[in-house]
Amino acid sequence: TGKRETVCRRLGIETSKKVAILASSNIEHEHISRETLKIFCTAMELLKSDGWTGIIKLHPVEKKSNFEPLINQYSNVILAEKEVLGVDDSLLIAECCCFYSTAFAFEALMNQVPLVVINPDERYLGESRLLIEMGGVPQARNAETLQHLFLHRKKDDLLSSQKELSTQYCSHTGHKAALNIVNQIECLLSDNSVLN
Repeated sequence: TGKRETVCRRLGIETSKKVAILASSNIEHEHISRETLKIFCTAMELLKSDGWTGIIKLHPVEKKSNFEPLINQYSNVILAEKEVLGVDDSLLIAECCCFYSTAFAFEALMNQVPLVVINPDERYLGESRLLIEMGGVPQARNAETLQHLFLHRKKDDLLSSQKELSTQYCSHTGHKAALNIVNQIECLLSDNSVLN
């Protein structure tokens, strides 16, 4: 918790706050980015009195200046560029990670941070469809649904449906990939029914 407190202080967030992160996506459909941001920011305003605050973690190619006009309307959300908030620190302080379609979601999944897909438009979900269909990741189409998920679904509840996907899908990625693959092969070899 000491490291978490240090990161929160650096960002100007009270250490007692629950933090939700929106990992933005560098997608070509601007209406999706705008709607995703509005849903997240509105939900964070609704959750302010419940001890939540929101951070928008910008995609590395996105510019803070493109988001400020919209974000400045909300008092409970901050913007964080990669120089200010890296992947590891994001995952350390996040109670939940929200996204539309981003590789960052898989980082969160591997690090057992609960996920929520903010889904204003299903046509361009990409990999997020896998997370919803195979991993049971909940989706929010509006701010009220997102607020409800944060207030009524506990972290363990959100994670339980995602654990199987993280072990099956993500065991072959990351810095422990080779060890995970060897362990899975050893388990298969020790199971005589697989060999017969």
